[in-house]
Amino acid sequence: MPSSPSFRCCSDHIVFDQVQRKVIIAIENQEPAIFAEGFIKATLACSFILLLVTIVLFKALDKRTLELSKSKSALEVALEQQKIFIFSFSDDLRNPINSLL
Repeated sequence: MPSSPSFRCCSDHIVFDQVQRKVIIAIENQEPAIFAEGFIKATLACSFILLLVTIVLFKALDKRTLELSKSKSALEVALEQQKIFIFSFSDDLRNPINSLL
């Protein structure tokens, strides 16, 4: 029987593997009570793992959003400074040209 993949993202992976083995044995032996218990534990373990992954992903998303917000603010300041520079530079060019005309 091929081995099924197991989640190994926290220290509880041994407990999850044991529950997974119980589920497989219960299915093979057709023991409904053990299967139900094992299924519930496996479902709870999977739910807990998914919760942890979701928390980690949301923290990473918040961090990236903050970084992008800071970058956007810096870009807006730079663009405003560029507009001011181009306006003053074009004004400096217009004055000598107007005096020649």
